[in-house]
Amino acid sequence: MNWGMSLIYLPMMFFIYYNAGKIILKSAKYKNITVIKSIISGFIAVYFINFIVALPIQLLRLSWNIYFYGISSAYLLLIVLIVKINGIKPSFDFDRDNLLSFVKRHLRKYWLLYALVIVFSILSMANQQPYYSMNYDDPYYIGKIVHLIQSPAVLNENYFNGALTTETVGLERLLNTYELGYGYFATLFHISVPFFCRATMVIHNYILVLLVYYALAEVFAGKETALSQYVLLPFVVFIIPFGYLNVESFIHMYDGWQFQTAIFYGGSVVRVTAIPTILLFAKDLLEKIDFRKIIFMGMIYLVMLSFSSIFIQIGILMFLILIFIKIWIVYRETSIRSRKISAALSGGLLLGLVLSVSLIDKNALPSIAEGESFFIAYINDGAFFAYGFIILLATFPLCKDSIGRYLILAVTLFYLFLRLNIFEQLLAITSFDLFFVTLRTIASVEHMLLFFIGVILVKTVERISLTKWIAYFAAVCLTMTVVYWLKNIERFKLYEYLGSGVNKDGYSISRLLHNDQMIPNLISETGKYFETLDYGNYKLLLAESYSYDNTELDSMGFVMASNRIETSLRGGCGLTQTEYDTALDYFRGEKTYSELSIIVKKREIDYILIGDEKQYEELLGYNKECVMTFENGTQRMFWLMKLR
Repeated sequence: MNWGMSLIYLPMMFFIYYNAGKIILKSAKYKNITVIKSIISGFIAVYFINFIVALPIQLLRLSWNIYFYGISSAYLLLIVLIVKINGIKPSFDFDRDNLLSFVKRHLRKYWLLYALVIVFSILSMANQQPYYSMNYDDPYYIGKIVHLIQSPAVLNENYFNGALTTETVGLERLLNTYELGYGYFATLFHISVPFFCRATMVIHNYILVLLVYYALAEVFAGKETALSQYVLLPFVVFIIPFGYLNVESFIHMYDGWQFQTAIFYGGSVVRVTAIPTILLFAKDLLEKIDFRKIIFMGMIYLVMLSFSSIFIQIGILMFLILIFIKIWIVYRETSIRSRKISAALSGGLLLGLVLSVSLIDKNALPSIAEGESFFIAYINDGAFFAYGFIILLATFPLCKDSIGRYLILAVTLFYLFLRLNIFEQLLAITSFDLFFVTLRTIASVEHMLLFFIGVILVKTVERISLTKWIAYFAAVCLTMTVVYWLKNIERFKLYEYLGSGVNKDGYSISRLLHNDQMIPNLISETGKYFETLDYGNYKLLLAESYSYDNTELDSMGFVMASNRIETSLRGGCGLTQTEYDTALDYFRGEKTYSELSIIVKKREIDYILIGDEKQYEELLGYNKECVMTFENGTQRMFWLMKLR
C-alpha cells in the first residue's frame, strides 16, 4: 500500500512541479526555461502556498481540519490555474513517435543522476541505525508530523513525547511549516507518516537535490551536452560512512550524516539546496534587476525558511554578498559617474556592516565562546574546508562566462566570510546565538566545494577532449565506490557518531521487502491498536529500550506510531525523574507492580508495554487487561497492558 501510493505520489508531484514552475518562470520573465528549472520552481511554488496557508494556522494554533481544507482549496486553485494555462495534455517536449530514441537520449543525459538517487535511497532506507535507534532527531520530526494530523490545535504538544503543553512556541519553530505539508500529502495519499518521511520523501528529496546541482552545473558545463550530470560525481563521497561522518576523513562536515540517513529533514533540504538554488535564480538578477524576479527570490527565501530557521544565516549572508556583487557589476559596466556612485554604495555597505558588528559586545553572545573549539575543528583542522579556497581559485580560470564567474565569486566570498571568521558577532546573531547553526552553514559551503570539484573535473575533461570517456570513468568510480563500501561494511558498522549515521546493526535490504512501514513491527502494531481508540492522549509507560531482533529498540520511536500516544520518555506522562527511575527499576525486575502502582495511579498512566512473562503474569493477577500480544518471531513476546 505505502509503496504503491508512493509510486503514484512521486510522478504526480513532479508533474505538478513542472507545470506550476513553468508558469512561475514565464511570469517572472526568466530566460532559458528548462524542465529542471521548472521542476525546482514548481517545488518552490507548492511549498510557498503551503507556507502562506500554514503560517497563520500555526500562529493562531488553529485545528488540523482548518489547515487541511484551506490547503486543499489552495492546491485545487493551483491545479485549475495549471489546466487553464498549460492545458490538460502533458507538455513535456519529446517526439511521441520515437519514444525509444527519446528514452535513450534522456538516459544518456541523466543516467548518473538516476544511479545516485537509487544508491542513496537504498542506503538510506536499508540503514538499520534509524530503524532501531531512531537517529538523532527522527522521533521529534516524524512524531511531530504524526501528532499534527487531526490535532484540534496545532503546536499544542511536546513532540518529543506527545504530551499536551501550553508553552509558547519560539519564532524559529512557528516559521517551520513544512511538517504540516508533509502531513498533508501523507494523509492525502494514504501513506503512513514514518514511511512517507523515510522512503517517499527520501526519494523525492534526493531527486530534488541532485536536480538543483544539475541545473546549476548547466551554467558551467553547458546545457546542450550530457556533461552536466558528471558534476555530481564527487557526491559519491556520501556513499561511504566516513564521507559524511567525522571519522577517518579530511572532510569535517557537521551533521553530514543527515545527507545519508535524514535527507527528509527540513534542515537537510536547506543545508544542501539553499545556496545553489539562490545562485541558480539570482544570476538573472545579476544581469538585470527585475521586480518580478525579486518577488520570486522572496518566495525562495520564505520556502527555505519554512523548512528550517537555519536558513536565516545563509539567506542574510547571501543577500549581502549578492548586493555587493551587483554593485560591483554596475561599477564595471557603467559610466564614470555611476562608478563613483557604485563605489560609494559598496563602501558604505561594507563600512556600515563593520561599524554595526563592532558595536556588538562579544561577551553578550555566548555562542562565540561556546563554539570556539568547534570552529577550530571544523574550519582549521578540517583540511577540506581549510584549503577549500584552492578549489575555488582553480574553478575561476575554467569558467569563461562572466555570470558564471560571479557565481563562483559569491561562493568564494561566502567561504571567506566563514573561513576567516571576520564578523563573529554577525554570525552569532544570524544563528540565534547557536554555534551549531554556523557549523551547518559551513557544511552548506562544503557541499558547494564538492560541486566545484565536479565543475573542475568536467571542464578539464572538456578541454583535453576526453568527453567520450567520462561516462566510463563515472561508471567505474560509482561501481568501485559501491564495491569498496560492500567490502568494508563490517568496519563501517563501528562508526557510531552522535547516535546517527550508522551502527553495529549495519544495513538490511531484506527488511525493505518484508516491512513497508519503515518502523519496527512492534511499534507499528502498537500504533495500530491506539488508532482504534477515540482521538485523545493515552499515557503509555515504556522502558528506555527493548531487546528486539537481537538488538536494542529505542523507545523514542513509539511517539511516531500514533497521534494518540503520549510516552513516558523525556518528561512525558508528567513523570518526575525519580518516578521514571522507579519505573525503570520495575522494567529491570528490581521492583514489583505494587511499588509501581502508586505512580501509575498518581500520574493516571493508561498503558504499559512489557516484554517479561513474569511481569505479564503479575499484571494479570492485578486484573489488568492485555489488549495486544506481539510475538517477535521465536525470540520474544511483548504485551501491551491496559492499566485503567
